[in-house]
Amino acid sequence: MEFLIVFLSFVAFFGCSIGTDMNSCSDFDGIKPNVSYSINSYTCESTPCECILGCAAVISVTFNSPRYLDNIKPRAVATADGVTLDYPLGQDDACDGITNAVCPIEKGELVNYKYSMDVPNIFPEITVNLRFSIVDKNLNEDVVCFDFDILVKKNKDCPSA
Repeated sequence: MEFLIVFLSFVAFFGCSIGTDMNSCSDFDGIKPNVSYSINSYTCESTPCECILGCAAVISVTFNSPRYLDNIKPRAVATADGVTLDYPLGQDDACDGITNAVCPIEKGELVNYKYSMDVPNIFPEITVNLRFSIVDKNLNEDVVCFDFDILVKKNKDCPSA
């Protein structure tokens, strides 16, 4: 009976969730997570995703841990017009963004990670490739990694779900 409840919860979660079509990082041969990128609860289904300055943006990542993890951090790298920069997330411990479990994470454990931020109204309108990863700080190695294009826009109302 317990297995049936877990199985139905799994099907309900993945069957009803809307994801965003992402690319695995080109230099990464690990697992490709289920990813959702949204602005004010409106989920982007295919790239480029809009990033509207002044609106809340959320990246949600779901994956099964490939190994025991006790020291992980999120990392974002933005590339635009040939310039690549680390994008400061203000979160050094990815455990703070895990919504369904507590670190340390066991091998095979289902992990739901969520990162939220208000996008400051200081950036120009531009298309940016965002590489997002969760890094095992003990090994300095990506646990999950994906990238997608974002179209940064100004002066537009935040969408609603």
